[in-house]
Amino acid sequence: MITADVLTTVLLVVAVGAVMHSRHAAFGPLSLALLDILTVVVVVGSLAINRVWTPAVLGQGAEEFRRLGRGLFGAVVALGLGALAVDIPGARLWVFVVVPAIALVAFPLRYVLRRPLHRGRGEGRFMLSVLAAGNLETVEDLIHRTRRMAHLGWRVDAVCTLDGRGRVGPDVDGVPVVGSPTRSAAAATASSPSHPTSTGHLAVCKSSRGRLRAPAPRWSSRRA
Repeated sequence: MITADVLTTVLLVVAVGAVMHSRHAAFGPLSLALLDILTVVVVVGSLAINRVWTPAVLGQGAEEFRRLGRGLFGAVVALGLGALAVDIPGARLWVFVVVPAIALVAFPLRYVLRRPLHRGRGEGRFMLSVLAAGNLETVEDLIHRTRRMAHLGWRVDAVCTLDGRGRVGPDVDGVPVVGSPTRSAAAATASSPSHPTSTGHLAVCKSSRGRLRAPAPRWSSRRA
């Protein structure tokens, strides 16, 4: 994803620069080269500052696109302020052409790149093993949601319920109950017969006004 975003930025900057140079006399070789370098540095820096490439959001719903949008908007602001502060010929026109052009390519490209990931998750691959802890109803709800929305990358492999038991038998909808939330997360995950602790994740589920909330880094209240 980093490679795709950086290459998109560089190629679009060069392409827009070539068009601007052919159509506007204000864009001389020196000013154009300076604008090219500044734009690439500012756009890539803004994407990094807005944590666009954080693994927790890649392929994880709308938050990935929100961060990309914030990063590109921040680049527009930074370049616009720079154009006011530094007298580079054609800089103002450049700012409001090159960044929207990058956005027009970056957003569809990101959607295309995440399709193989989502397809693999639909087949049960590339999933994050999760231990869910909470009362029986919210744990069941999380299991159902993660199965319906497999593209988000969660698979509940073990659960801890308040009394350490399932609704009927030692499991909840086929997911083994490994204890109660009073046990440590490490001990409970280690008890899971399916997946090791080192690749797992803990989701603590609680009910709030009838809605499930799972306050964990990869499953926000918005996604739950």
